[in-house]
Amino acid sequence: METNYPDIAHRYDYATIQRAGAYWDRFVAKTFERIDVNGLERLASLAPDTSVVLTSDHRSHLDYVLLALTLYHANLPPRINGQPRPLAIAAGDNLFKRFGKWDFGDLIRRLGAYKIIRKPAEGEKKRVLLAQAAYTAERMDAGDWFLLFPGKGRSYSGELMPFDTGAVGLFLHAERKVERPVAYVPVSISYERSPEDRWFRGFSAYKAQNEPSWSQQALYYGRDWPMIWFQQHFNKSLGNANIAFGQPVTSTQNGTRHTKESLTELLEHEAARNLVAYPTAIFAAALQRDPTFEHVYGHVYDLQSDLRLLGAVDKVRNPHAIAFRALRFLDAPWRRFVVPRKDRYEIRRPEVIDYYANTIKHHIAKCHVPTLQS
Repeated sequence: METNYPDIAHRYDYATIQRAGAYWDRFVAKTFERIDVNGLERLASLAPDTSVVLTSDHRSHLDYVLLALTLYHANLPPRINGQPRPLAIAAGDNLFKRFGKWDFGDLIRRLGAYKIIRKPAEGEKKRVLLAQAAYTAERMDAGDWFLLFPGKGRSYSGELMPFDTGAVGLFLHAERKVERPVAYVPVSISYERSPEDRWFRGFSAYKAQNEPSWSQQALYYGRDWPMIWFQQHFNKSLGNANIAFGQPVTSTQNGTRHTKESLTELLEHEAARNLVAYPTAIFAAALQRDPTFEHVYGHVYDLQSDLRLLGAVDKVRNPHAIAFRALRFLDAPWRRFVVPRKDRYEIRRPEVIDYYANTIKHHIAKCHVPTLQS
């Protein structure tokens, strides 16, 4: 497809999408017990010519896969004149790598990824931003749908990353240049078990370095996508996941045009509200309060009761059932993050427990229960 911005552009290829879809279908069937999807009918009800911007929280590299696969099987975006429409995925420039003769960047471009340059060279920031806005307007005018992670990368802490007003503002700027209707849809992705959970501390340390060594880069990239891919061969369940599509909104509300700040705040709030509290998160938060057998189940019950009022819990279970389910993922062979002892649970990997507890920290802040730090 013709473009004035080949360095940024995706090279969407539907045949590649079909082959990738068949592969990832098998992966998902092997690794997940259940994936619940809510709100998909909201997308299907939009006018067919609408360009849709999906703004999602970012928990894992699997976010790209699960969202794209969900839309693919729902035949979304709707075709135009019988032709497939691209789902343009905003991807950080760090993903556009070449490993020897294998060009990973070319592969993901054919899957719909286009490049977001996060740290332009000195003196290049304005030119890069204008080019990215112009390319966004170009594809918006063509009717593409977009998948955007406004939180500036994956959350290594488990907390919902604040949405960046600059990322949302770029789309508002692009929208002014096109006549096609545009809708913004908040998306929430929740995992019972994140495939990268044990590596996030190392990833955070790696990203903090200005110039990581070759060996550090090899360790980082060797753990990331490859370890996700190997999950299917390790026969380790990732449990359940939930994808929630929120209510579509437009840049104009009640006759007043959204600022980038107000639209960003609205999309972030809706993404946070629809996140699901799985047993791993509830049990981890209870362990933070008191890991003794005498008290931990009481904390599980309190958390579950309050989260249920918010509509955030996965399924209603008794405290012992929640703990049993959580320990499937936190105390398993090669994953002894929490180990039962005589009268308490020994926490061996506190950063993993913190990660899962943080995934529901924003929900707990709304509850009439002690905070995680109390």
